[in-house]
Amino acid sequence: MSIDVPEYIIAEKWLKQQIPEGNIKLLLALAENAPLKALDLAKEEDLNKRLEFFSHLDALQQGKINSVQMAAKCLNLGLENLLITFMYLANDLIKIKFAAIETIVNQDQLEMLSNFAGKTSISRLFAYKDKLIALRQHLANKINLNQQLIIENVIIGWMGLECR
Repeated sequence: MSIDVPEYIIAEKWLKQQIPEGNIKLLLALAENAPLKALDLAKEEDLNKRLEFFSHLDALQQGKINSVQMAAKCLNLGLENLLITFMYLANDLIKIKFAAIETIVNQDQLEMLSNFAGKTSISRLFAYKDKLIALRQHLANKINLNQQLIIENVIIGWMGLECR
């Protein structure tokens, strides 16, 4: 039995009743407009982990940390969550490249993403996204992967998006 996601306006109204102080638009975007998933994401710990991830990503892009250090900091997120996060980021960069800024998921990171989008190409983004999809398929097929190595590889791939 499949359950459809409610319309955005209904989900937004319901979520505002549950968490009046939250960033409803961001939560719903991160949860693909699923209000219960958004409510789950609203837990302070999850949002703090996300902000910490973006802080590390910014430090990586500025050369303050390297990919191995970034991977160590991301181990607590889990491989599946990290792959999904990087897929959202790749999608957001593609949307920025196509001037569809209003549709990106990580609206609160627009400045950083826009800067990075200017340093990469569409072809690199799609190749990176294909790599992430393949890794998710390996996970789904229960192929035993070395998480540390895969996370390092994903981060190195992210840094490889930058055209030099």
